[in-house]
Amino acid sequence: MLTSTNNIYNLTVAPVHFDLTTSSTGGPGGFTTIIIQGRTAFGPFPSNSAISFGTVEGINPSFAIGNNAAGGAQFWAKYEIPGYSSSYTIPFELTQTSVSITQMTVDTQWSASEYAPDTAVVPEPVSLGTLLASTALVLRRRRI
Repeated sequence: MLTSTNNIYNLTVAPVHFDLTTSSTGGPGGFTTIIIQGRTAFGPFPSNSAISFGTVEGINPSFAIGNNAAGGAQFWAKYEIPGYSSSYTIPFELTQTSVSITQMTVDTQWSASEYAPDTAVVPEPVSLGTLLASTALVLRRRRI
């Protein structure tokens, strides 16, 4: 569910599935790198499997999750996709209850010659509300 404060929150039945669609710029061929990162609204994730990201064009992401010094949790997912598409749909699930995501950012980078190094694509997290406002109606929710 999307709360009135623009957090993604799974209070009731898990899993809850979301599709996030992002645009990309580039050209024929080449290499696309997508990095998604975010943090919880409060507290750590109940387990390391509380959030999961599905395949994009048949590619599984590299994924990391952990607690931060502020007592919350952060996650990071990276896709390295050969070629280029003008948009990508990224499936993810909150697989356990009582999980709240307050900040998330998605960044894509295309290169004709190689995948982007992690340091070239990692932006500062922006609020989910800002992300949603700039990409109206790209986040669709359906329960499984």
